[in-house]
Amino acid sequence: MIEDQNIREISVLKEFKYNISPSIKDFDSNKTNNNLAKEYPINIEFIDSIEIENFKTFLIKKNVKDTVFQSIGVSEINVIIDEYGTYDLHLLPIKTEQINNLRYTYADTIKIKEFLVLDYYENWNDFLNENNGNWVSNESSGLFSEDLISSLKSEVFKKTLESFNSCRELKFDLEYYIDQNNRISGQTLISRPYFDLVVDGINKISVNSGFDNKLEKVSFSATNLKDETDIKFIRHQSLINSSWRIIPASNNISISQDSIYKIAYDTLKLVGYPLIEKIDAPTSGKSKISSKSTDSLPVEEADFFSESLYYKILNDHSTQSFVYGVKNGQLELNGDSILFDGVQGVNKLSMTLENNRPKKIEFIPFQNIQSDNTRFNLYITSLKISCN
Repeated sequence: MIEDQNIREISVLKEFKYNISPSIKDFDSNKTNNNLAKEYPINIEFIDSIEIENFKTFLIKKNVKDTVFQSIGVSEINVIIDEYGTYDLHLLPIKTEQINNLRYTYADTIKIKEFLVLDYYENWNDFLNENNGNWVSNESSGLFSEDLISSLKSEVFKKTLESFNSCRELKFDLEYYIDQNNRISGQTLISRPYFDLVVDGINKISVNSGFDNKLEKVSFSATNLKDETDIKFIRHQSLINSSWRIIPASNNISISQDSIYKIAYDTLKLVGYPLIEKIDAPTSGKSKISSKSTDSLPVEEADFFSESLYYKILNDHSTQSFVYGVKNGQLELNGDSILFDGVQGVNKLSMTLENNRPKKIEFIPFQNIQSDNTRFNLYITSLKISCN
């Protein structure tokens, strides 16, 4: 067919009116970022007439400008998305009209930015305890770690994401809250390490402050990704087991709950919560407490200090034990018995070390380990990862 040389072609930009399916925001928890095979229907309806047989659609991955889907001649499409990311939708409607020897071509380029967003949301099922820590994960409530006393200074919970290096960067959005002992909701937390989030060996978040029982949100990005991206939550302990104990140094004193614990983030400071009782104290006409009561404030016996009570500090290693007492007013190895200056019942023992030897010991009455204000429970409620 011979083209009529007398026809003049005129291109005209036109804004076509249309209706389209709502933008799509979805998530998945597949830790491997390929072959996700997420299918999404999209319907486009033009109010202005167009030549449907020449109508083109393109779905373009935003960060790399890759066309992941294209079609021609249809207004109802089903796109398959294999990777996390943000996708722009481009529509190219066209219409031609001839008036005498003038042929008008009306065209529009419609760009709907971020029409489809597919993010990664953690469901915690693939996270693993790295060092037998005290983590509990649940798809509905997130990640939880109760503060237990152990030999660990920190507990690690980890997983590996695969093939996320097709992303230019990963944006992490984390939600958590900390429940610290002896704090009312909203009060400022004690300044100290709580937890870290590490990506590929780089510490991205270190939480050292905040507010008790308040949902906190934090975001950060990671670049230069590897084929396997390692994520680790490192939860710092409050108290850890130590080789130190408080022991009786006279026959009229009983000490139970004798463990002394190191404060994990400052191992020169130790605390214990011994139950101190006098043995064979007279009971006639006296007020006597239950020797096992730790939940209520004990009532001190009237004659508790009628005889002096003494203790020593034991550092009990597997191969050798060292006993510390007092000598010339100082705490020394193999020193004399130390006069107990607390009250009968549960006391908080605070001890500082210098050159791995006791330097100072103090007692605060009526304390127990449950009330230790360094201890906390950690709740990680949400982790979202966006592929940018």
